[in-house]
Amino acid sequence: MSLAAVATVASCKPALIDNPEPDAAINAATLDAKLLTNQYTVDENGKYVASTEGNYIAYNFPAYSGVAYTLVEQKDGSQAESILATGCANTFQVKPKRGADPEMTIYFRAINMDGTTAEVSRKFTTTVPTDLPAEMVCLVGDAGVKTWSWAAGMECWGNAGNTGSGASYDNFNVDGKWWGVATPEDLLGQLDHSGGNEYGDESASAYMVFTEDGAVSTYDANGSIIRKSTYAIKDFDATRASGWALGTLETADPALLFPWSINEGGKPVTTFDLMHLNDNEMTLVYTKGNGAGSWGEITYWRFQAAQIEKTWTWAAADLAGVWGNAGNSGNGAGYTPRNVDGKWWGVADKAQFLDQKGHIAAGEEDIALAEIDANAKVVFDYLGNVKVYDGNGNVTREGSYEYALNDRTADGGRPENWGLGTLTVNGNMLFPYSINEGGVKVETFDIMCLTPNDMTLVYTKGNGSGSWAEITFWMLSTPATQTAAE
Repeated sequence: MSLAAVATVASCKPALIDNPEPDAAINAATLDAKLLTNQYTVDENGKYVASTEGNYIAYNFPAYSGVAYTLVEQKDGSQAESILATGCANTFQVKPKRGADPEMTIYFRAINMDGTTAEVSRKFTTTVPTDLPAEMVCLVGDAGVKTWSWAAGMECWGNAGNTGSGASYDNFNVDGKWWGVATPEDLLGQLDHSGGNEYGDESASAYMVFTEDGAVSTYDANGSIIRKSTYAIKDFDATRASGWALGTLETADPALLFPWSINEGGKPVTTFDLMHLNDNEMTLVYTKGNGAGSWGEITYWRFQAAQIEKTWTWAAADLAGVWGNAGNSGNGAGYTPRNVDGKWWGVADKAQFLDQKGHIAAGEEDIALAEIDANAKVVFDYLGNVKVYDGNGNVTREGSYEYALNDRTADGGRPENWGLGTLTVNGNMLFPYSINEGGVKVETFDIMCLTPNDMTLVYTKGNGSGSWAEITFWMLSTPATQTAAE
């Protein structure tokens, strides 16, 4: 190339190519004028139906409106923002809490091409729920927030075969159970299942908090958060028509206590089959895709409501005996919320208790007679503490307790057809005296019947199963079911 040619090339200047000018920034007044919204409900077929109180809101900005991008937000009392939708056209759902103001303010914020923003608000009348579904009442309680911890006294995480018999799951039983950790602390020896990592789930004091607005958070024993997410219960069917699960509990991200599938090297689980749920117990499983009845390996989790405390009081007077004696029939299965198998005699109210002073330990008459009131109670908390109160609410005894339940899978939980397990309260029980032993205080009881609302305890005095020798019984219930008169 000649020097002249080089000089010619070097002297050329690039031409400026004109591009379209950015749209003019939109202001709040224009945004408000161009915003279109409609409200809907969703019918049983999943179709949108127009409604002036619908909780589904559709919005859009017509083409060429000048709106580049939009955030749709809700703000709480502190003006913290929660994004409901994005884009220039979308449909979103609002979920007002029970008792909330039906009139809800939604904010639409346009983001202009030059980086500036414009915001307008619209008010919508929504439908506020008055009651929670029954399954949500179990999960979060009437207050809308509830704490759950590992189930105590039984295997809380392990594996089982998929028997296909969902109805066989209850607060004691994982149907087809193969193995499980005896305590949450034993999970420290199972870290291969959590990818080799210790997170803080591995403690009886770790817990989860569920709220009615779909949030779940998990905490270690010190109250430090481990993980959190949103959740939903889906396809709940109390009749268990499928024969397997009641429904599913799904989290957007791994969020529950020790959410790892067994024998899968740290695989997290976000979709659980809900096998058992009441106010106090919850059992979940992950099938790994193994079909119902296949006996393929599944993972299970067992939780209990970590109530600050649970109260028990004397059972209903119509049982004709809440404390008394019986013969050791050897028929543990004969114990039900309404029956002490082999019962001989019992006291049903305060007046009858007053004739039983000979069973009270020396020096404890005033305390014991205060505990036979219909309003007396024994309160257990989930940290292992127990307190006994008289009818006026005064503490009469306090200490610690432990309980252990038998494995239900081998023999129905009743070895030699007797107790379901044992409760040790170190003498801290309502009227804790063995009958006809002149003041002997009972420390360890056989648990003969246990439901969320009923508990029957016995002390055998060492008399063997089936001997028909004398034993002492206590029948207790929760306050919701207690109707005993003084």
